[in-house]
Amino acid sequence: MAEKEDESINISSKGYGDIYYPGDWVHCNRFNGQLTDDIHYDWRNGTALERAAALRNFYSSDCHIAIVQAGSRCTGIGSCNCNTNEGPAYCSGFTKDKDSGVHCPYTYHKHSGLVVPR
Repeated sequence: MAEKEDESINISSKGYGDIYYPGDWVHCNRFNGQLTDDIHYDWRNGTALERAAALRNFYSSDCHIAIVQAGSRCTGIGSCNCNTNEGPAYCSGFTKDKDSGVHCPYTYHKHSGLVVPR
C-alpha cells in the first residue's frame, strides 16, 4: 500500500490516475465503493482497463447511492454535477455506513462495508 507523501497537497494537484487518501478533497465520491483501489480513473476517455476500473470503483460509491436515492436530483449524466447548485461531493450527503450509522464525510473516504441512503 502506498504511503501518503505530502499532507499539504492542494485540491488542484490531484486528478485522474492519482491515489486518494482519507480526507483528500474530491469533486465527487464516485470512486470510493467497497472494491475501490483508491485511484480516480477517467471513465470517459481512459483505456478499456481504466474504464473497467472506474466502474468497479463506482459500484456502491457515494455517487452510486445518490443516483438511486429518491430526491437527490443526481442523474448520473454529466461530469458529476448532479444537476444541483450544491458543492463538491454533494453525493456524500445522501449516504451513511449501514453498520455504524455514521454519515459519510464530503472528503475522500473508502467504504469497507455496506453503504445505504440516509
